[in-house]
Amino acid sequence: MKNIKIIAFALFGLLSSGLAACSDDDYKAPLEAAKPVHDGATYNSLTFHWDKVPGAVQYGYQLTGPGDVEVVTDVTNLTEVSITGLEPATTYKLSVWAYAFFESDNTTSVATLEATTAPIIKLSTPVLTVTNEGRAIVVTWDADENAKEYAYSCMIGNILYDEGTVTSPSVTFRNLPKGDYSVSVTAVTDEGGYESSAPGVATFAVTRSELWRVKGTYEAASGSSWDATLVAYDDNSYVLLAWYGVEGYNLEFAIDENDADGPMILTGDYSYDSSTGYYYVPVDDQNGVYVYPWSGYSNLSGDAVAGELTLSVYSSDYGTDVFVWGLSIDSLVGEYDYVTEGNDMYLSNPDSDWNSFSYSGTVNVEKVGDDSLSFDGLFWSGYPIVGKVDLDNRTITFEPQSWGTYVFASEIDSNQAVVATIGDDMSVTIAGWSAWYDGYPYIYDSRSVYTKQ
Repeated sequence: MKNIKIIAFALFGLLSSGLAACSDDDYKAPLEAAKPVHDGATYNSLTFHWDKVPGAVQYGYQLTGPGDVEVVTDVTNLTEVSITGLEPATTYKLSVWAYAFFESDNTTSVATLEATTAPIIKLSTPVLTVTNEGRAIVVTWDADENAKEYAYSCMIGNILYDEGTVTSPSVTFRNLPKGDYSVSVTAVTDEGGYESSAPGVATFAVTRSELWRVKGTYEAASGSSWDATLVAYDDNSYVLLAWYGVEGYNLEFAIDENDADGPMILTGDYSYDSSTGYYYVPVDDQNGVYVYPWSGYSNLSGDAVAGELTLSVYSSDYGTDVFVWGLSIDSLVGEYDYVTEGNDMYLSNPDSDWNSFSYSGTVNVEKVGDDSLSFDGLFWSGYPIVGKVDLDNRTITFEPQSWGTYVFASEIDSNQAVVATIGDDMSVTIAGWSAWYDGYPYIYDSRSVYTKQ
């Protein structure tokens, strides 16, 4: 019996030592604390990650904002988190801890990290450049890649003259009346993280209004010739654009309204030689021509229809330059703004026998042969009509001609021509035309006016 007790005691001791050994094996060291890292920020989100904590099966995290206001609290079995819906330019605090097993109360110590969301980026304020191009004031600025469009407004004094939006970095104002102007442009965006710009502002003055401009031929005393354009203003001043064929080098002059037969007054910034009476006028960045503007030597005569400018000049020798303009086939070629109105039967609305129509746009009038021009945009684009020009009578005659599946002719008779008129400003009016099909006219009371740009 004693031996049995000893064995039992020994067994109990062995079990006890075995249990003690098992308890030592089950002991786990505390989990390491997570070490969060800030990966990036947008104006409304923050992204973090941390290395996997050995022995951890899930992680708890909390994001708080200013004043320790809770934004979100959650658990995850991942080692990264991205939180959205935040305020821009705001500092937040992330707290992260690890769990030894799911829903365990045994966690690591809490690790914290602060991070700030990106600010809203305001688009750059447009820097405006104003250029006077005769009939047009052109305002330009650098494009912003994040701008959806540009909102502009133009004021004359305190009165709104024009406003709108454009998608390209320029806006053009044509035929402005005299006055002091201010123009503002704002770069507009609807892209997240960006804000529309402050308005860029520029001022300019229109001190004169363009009356007319003509294209003609400039023939130098040397025998060379080229195309040039003369612009007339309402203050008796004139500009001969690119007078020697080089853009940006113009001849500017005026006529005394009280002495039309007096000397031509050169108004540009030209040097004057009082000993000879000549002005030195640049023709490019290195060369120039001497002009003698006095009566009997240099003269201007004519109007928007026809005329002649003679200039007494000296370059390598003395001579006379002549600029001549007048109504010609070539002078009628170019871009026109058009407005066309009238009534049609079934064309613009297949369900209605009579409809009124009004269209507008810009077309390029082109020369056809030696004496004809083609016009597009009357009713259908892509189907130009061709008319013969009579310069003496200032008319253009459009004989009946195919017009798509129709015949273009007078609204009176399908065999009758349409005669257009040419105005003093080189505008072209085409009226009383129709589209004929199978013996019936489908357009009445038509009138199309083309105004040269």
